[in-house]
Order: sequence, then C-alpha cells, then structure tokens
Amino acid sequence: MEILKSYPNGMWYGFLTFISYSVFFYTLWKTKDKKLIPLLFSFSGLIYIFEYVILVWLDAYSYSPHVLRDTFYDNILGSIPSNFIAVPIASIFISAFQIRWKGISIILIMFAAIELFFLKMKIYEHHWWSIAYTVFFLSIFFMICKWIYCRIEHASKAFKLFVLYLIANSLITTVDFFIVVFSNAFHFTPGWFEDPSKDHIAGSAIYYMVILSTIFTLFTPLKWRWKILALVIISLLDKLLTHFDLFVVNIKQPTIFFTLLNISIFFLLTWLWKSLERNNHHA
Repeated sequence: MEILKSYPNGMWYGFLTFISYSVFFYTLWKTKDKKLIPLLFSFSGLIYIFEYVILVWLDAYSYSPHVLRDTFYDNILGSIPSNFIAVPIASIFISAFQIRWKGISIILIMFAAIELFFLKMKIYEHHWWSIAYTVFFLSIFFMICKWIYCRIEHASKAFKLFVLYLIANSLITTVDFFIVVFSNAFHFTPGWFEDPSKDHIAGSAIYYMVILSTIFTLFTPLKWRWKILALVIISLLDKLLTHFDLFVVNIKQPTIFFTLLNISIFFLLTWLWKSLERNNHHA
C-alpha cells in the first residue's frame, strides 16, 4: 500500500476515468445505440442535483486529487471521475445490456471496493458518509437510470424534455466549472459561504439548475429565431445579477463571450436532442 501511496493522487482519478470511458466506448461499439450519448449526459445531470446537496451543502465527503491549488475546486474536480463519469457510465452499461440484480450486485461491490481503496489511499475522505450509503443510493440510481433508458424509446414530449433538462444541467454546470477554474472569467457571489470558491459553486448551481437549464430545455427544440430570444433573455438575466453584485465578470467584452458560449451550448444540445428524436423515430 505504501508503494501505491507514492504515486500522485491525480493518477488514480485519471485511471478511474480511463477505465470508465473504456467501458462506455465498448458499450457504444457493442450496442451501436447512439442514444447512449445523450443519456450519459442526462444521467450525469441527475447526479449533479444529488451531489449539489450532499457535497456542497451537507459536506458528506471530500476528494483530494491534488491537481488544483484551490482546495474546494480540487474537491469538485475529484468528484468528476467518480460521480459524473464512472457512475453514469456504469448506469449506461447496466441499462444498455439490461443487467439484472445479480450483475448489478457485482457492480455495487466493485464501487464499494473502489471507494474503500480511495479511503485507504487517503485521496478521498468521509466526513459523515459511509460506504453503506454509497451502495444504497447507487442501487436506487441504477434503477432510475434503467427506467429512463427503457422509457425513452417511446417517451412523451414532456418526458423527453425532462431528459433534455438533465442534459442541459450537466453541460452548463460542467462548462461553467472548467471556465472558472482555468480562466477566472466570472464568479457568483451569493454570500452563502465564506470560501469564495464554495460560494460560487453554490450560487452558480442554483442559477444553472433552476433558470438556465430550464431556458435551454424549453428553447432547444424550437427554431433558431426562438433560440435568439432565449439568448436575449439570458443576457438580460446576467446583467440583472451583475447589477445586484451577485455575478462578477472579470473579462472584457462579456456580452460577446457569453453569447458565443451559449450559442455553442445550443448547438450541442440541439444535436443531442436530435439524437434522442432519431432514436424515437427508429423505435
């Protein structure tokens, strides 16, 4: 174990990411099911909501990949390989191959073993969480994802919009995190936490999950003239938040930056939405 501890913390997170994506691409290759791509984003978006409460507000555990200088951002970065890559991909694997409870039990044991390994390596720490909670909530999560997968083929428009909302939530929150970490282009200041990084994550997540994801969800299936209206609405909301000092921008020409960013998100969401629609038509 001491020899293993001599390796950089980030290497183990990277190894988990590599193994997870290998499983995903194998599943994609084996099934030829293109809807697995948007569903992967939607499963990640579902975890974002849970993780926002458990990790940010309830401080259940913390990750230590030791990649970023900022402790809280490093914590959030560490959560990505496990909760936003490995778990959703395991859900994709279970759903695509319709794994039954015996197989799911083996996967749950594997996740429990990985968590125990991370604890022993001291690259992950429980505050009040336990491995038993992980197994319990993963069991529920796998069943929810399997249900979404089975229903999406003949889903109603409302259900597909819910899936699109989860996709938007995942994309917007992830893009925000990496932009802020690597460029410090902007940050939210709701004043809920003394740590400015934690305060940003807490404030931005609410804005993205409640407002922006809803706007993108409602306007993505529509024609581009409606998307332009959505861009105007988002721009006005950003200016309103800036006026009340809840949103601080540190770059020149922010309107151009955010407009181009939101257009890019619209393009990606539109492609993912059409992937879901095509699969429904072929079903």
